[in-house]
Amino acid sequence: MVFQKLASLIVSSGELIPAFNNSVFSYTVSVPNNQDSVTITANPISSTVTLDINGQLLTSNVPSNPLSLSVGSNVFSINLNSIDIVDSSTYVISIERARCKLN
Repeated sequence: MVFQKLASLIVSSGELIPAFNNSVFSYTVSVPNNQDSVTITANPISSTVTLDINGQLLTSNVPSNPLSLSVGSNVFSINLNSIDIVDSSTYVISIERARCKLN
């Protein structure tokens, strides 16, 4: 089986940990409490794949619609499927939105 891979993966806020490497399929991102949404931009290496994030269809190299963040952990799966559905892969980003600080 051949895995579909991304050429790039960008989150609009925060930093991917570890830094993006198309052979790494799981990432974490931390954002402050006042960040209530993010967009994710994915660019596959192959032009013959479909992309979605948690079921929301994406266009290659175009930011997703805003993805709402709850306080705590938010998990987003970026699915790549070849047009013939034979080859696929999934990148996972866990985004941790900080809790509100009490004075």
